[in-house]
Amino acid sequence: PSNQTLRLNPVEAAYFRSQAGSRVDRHGKHTMFGQLWRLLRGKSPSCFRVGSDNRPFTVEFQGMGGQDGGGLYRQAIDTAMSEVQSDALPLMVTTPNGRHEVGNNREC
Repeated sequence: PSNQTLRLNPVEAAYFRSQAGSRVDRHGKHTMFGQLWRLLRGKSPSCFRVGSDNRPFTVEFQGMGGQDGGGLYRQAIDTAMSEVQSDALPLMVTTPNGRHEVGNNREC
């Protein structure tokens, strides 16, 4: 079982993503990925080495009820990984084919 609970703000992350065409989370303050990164960046890699039946942390959503029986954790990770591939974070660069919507490998 995890000994650390992360309090995340999914409302802030959703609002920021809805504005993503005009905003980029360069400092990792608003997106779910940014919130996770800020809370976990100083942790030792060993704290993420847990057995297959355990999680390195549990998740609590600010202003929302619910206990993390796995669903909140999965939702937080799923949202963060979707953000990595979106325009909300400056982590990935769209290929020329993707920018111009021609040829193969547009999603790379």
